[in-house]
Amino acid sequence: MDLSNLYFFSIINGIVSVSERVNMKRKRHIPFQILFLLITAVATLPALGIIIFSGWDHAVDKEQWMRDSSKGQIETLSMTQTTVTDSVRQLLNTLAVQPVFQNSDYPAQSLILQKILNANPEYNNFAFTDTAGIVRSSSRLSSGIDLSQRLHVKQALSGMGFTTGEYILTRTDQEPAFSYAQTVLSSSGEVIGVLTAVYRLSSYSVLFQRLNLPSDSMMSILDRNGIRLFYYPDTQTNQVGQKIKATAWQDFQDNGNSGSLHTTGSDGIARTYTYKRLYISGEADACMTMVLGIPDEAVKKPAMLILYRNTALITAVAALSILIAGILSHLAVGRNFRILTSTVSEIQRGNLSVRTGIKRGTREITEVAMAMDNMVEILNKRNTERDETEKRLSEALSEREILLKEIHHRVKNNLQIITSILHLEKSNTTDLQEFARQLENRILAISSVHEMMYLANSFATVEMSAFLPRLANMTGGFFPDLRIRNTVEPMEISIDKAVPLALMISELITNAVKYAGTPGQPINLDLTLRSEDGENLLTVMDDGPGFPENFQDNDRQSLGMILVQTLTQQLQGRFSIDNAPGGRVRIWFPQ
Repeated sequence: MDLSNLYFFSIINGIVSVSERVNMKRKRHIPFQILFLLITAVATLPALGIIIFSGWDHAVDKEQWMRDSSKGQIETLSMTQTTVTDSVRQLLNTLAVQPVFQNSDYPAQSLILQKILNANPEYNNFAFTDTAGIVRSSSRLSSGIDLSQRLHVKQALSGMGFTTGEYILTRTDQEPAFSYAQTVLSSSGEVIGVLTAVYRLSSYSVLFQRLNLPSDSMMSILDRNGIRLFYYPDTQTNQVGQKIKATAWQDFQDNGNSGSLHTTGSDGIARTYTYKRLYISGEADACMTMVLGIPDEAVKKPAMLILYRNTALITAVAALSILIAGILSHLAVGRNFRILTSTVSEIQRGNLSVRTGIKRGTREITEVAMAMDNMVEILNKRNTERDETEKRLSEALSEREILLKEIHHRVKNNLQIITSILHLEKSNTTDLQEFARQLENRILAISSVHEMMYLANSFATVEMSAFLPRLANMTGGFFPDLRIRNTVEPMEISIDKAVPLALMISELITNAVKYAGTPGQPINLDLTLRSEDGENLLTVMDDGPGFPENFQDNDRQSLGMILVQTLTQQLQGRFSIDNAPGGRVRIWFPQ
């Protein structure tokens, strides 16, 4: 039994005690008018107490809910940033072992870095420096710029591996940003340079707006020195590039890697700040601190306004009830009074389903009865709302945990697919540009699946009638002579099938251009996806010369055909190759 119920029952017990005392005084010839006025006044007290206590309890619950919610939100923001850092680490690690960065082929390096930047607009720049910290290749910077004084470059040149920096203004457009660096080692283990990446933090403003927080809430990202890397919304008192208050920064240092503290910000607004410090392997200090502030006024004010309004309302009702009781006190109230007394006794025993049922009688008695019924109804409603709120919070937490596990699982599967493709491609090609283009196609195919899921607010399925034309145009964009005609029936396919299907289509389009094209002549390609006899049928057909008549199984062992065959098996499907009259590949897989 919670405090609100105990408080309610104590008030009811008081009513019964007063009623008993009044009954004793009636034997001493207490005027009935005074008795009736007293009963009316006392009968309104439970409703007033419930309104006041439940309103205060609601304010406390809402404040605690907001704090718990902000903790979940800061965890989500921190996980997003951790995912970004892991992605940067994976990207820079992958580039660092590529021959083009091992052999100091600066023009080729710049070309690769430019392509990566074009595909990832959330980054500001990618660069490669020599052992002196001088830029040799970059997606945006000119060769010869000295980055040796940047913290992340210094640490990487010292052989620390993957490192993070501190607050900087980018050399390209003076934009506040956060930087990463990766040591590049030769085959003998010597430091031969540093790969750097500069990430834009401005995208967090969109994420903050989606949190739908109260007015005057804020989000801040701090570097290792307590300098603001990002602050939203913009204010004159909390400028990016400035250090936060020394007392607040010390509190973050002294209270563990995550938690909450209550203080007044530089803008004079009292808030509860929830924070989490982020680390990367090899660094003793936190590379970044995520902070989310919720103003106290935004949490308490709405609940207190409701409390004041309800208190004033019930007070006015009580005054009116006493006035009416004084005028009509001469009317008989015996039977209805006994019903009220009986109802109060039932409520005292914990029976909140009981109602007076009084519809006729004096105005005072009916109003008291109505107030009592409403009082119990309000309590029931409050209890129901609280139970439903707790259930929703529990379900939301469970869904969040399941969603996080699902995200990790999907990322792991996609990374394993990319790793497998890299191993296959490494042993089947020596053309670096072709390798980079095919790798980019495959990564874009996977990322486009997740992008469609994100845009559609679905984490389970992808609508193929919108996705396949988009994927075909994206892949076909690398081949100016390619013309693709799409015929796709509306259907939703799970993410587990959409990723291998996207990779398969990318491979088939690339193979069609490679083997069906004639220099200087356009290539026409038909892409069809439809349902057939309880299965899904994917058809990719070109207008080229088709497959040779002596096409044998051992001729199919190109990387493209290996991938198509492997991905078809992953879909638990089957495929066929024929000439109709151009080359045609058909793939059947379960719905």
